[in-house]
Amino acid sequence: MAQKHSWDRVKSLDVGDASPQPIYLNVGLALSWFEVLQVRMTWLFQLVVGLPGSLALSRAFGILETVGPKMAMIQEAAKISFMNDLASRDKISEFMKQFEALSHRRNEIAHGYVSQLTHNGQYKGHFLHPGSHITKRNTGFGQFDADPLGDYRYTAAQIEYYTQEFRRLGGEVQDFIDAKRAKTAPGSHSP
Repeated sequence: MAQKHSWDRVKSLDVGDASPQPIYLNVGLALSWFEVLQVRMTWLFQLVVGLPGSLALSRAFGILETVGPKMAMIQEAAKISFMNDLASRDKISEFMKQFEALSHRRNEIAHGYVSQLTHNGQYKGHFLHPGSHITKRNTGFGQFDADPLGDYRYTAAQIEYYTQEFRRLGGEVQDFIDAKRAKTAPGSHSP
């Protein structure tokens, strides 16, 4: 994919998938792996506050439904816990930057729908795209040269790319947790 950052929106393709089924499958996989990433962020928060494995802390952190507050809590706690470890604070800040950015792609995947595109009488295939009612994801709506499907249209392969990015970041967070965890702390559970 030719974007600047792994979390940037990929370029819309002219040809979609021949069938909608691969898109449906990859949407499910992407959402599942983003949830794994959310779990890893919960574990990171537990580590940062010094209570790895705490079910009470995990449940309390889980009240937060959006990435922004979770990210802020992790970063604030890291300022204290890693006060004398600038490298770890910087690593956590980088994780949070990616977490927030990838959450935008997750939201596009979660809130898109699948349809086939025929443009100027030519069949183009199936894509995942925003509904026309989602104003923020149809910024060119009504403009002559705007994409008729909105600001993004994803194929199954493009959704799979984001799934791999969710998995990559989750793995990096897990590696960080494992490297920082005390030897006597309870183990983690990886899918």
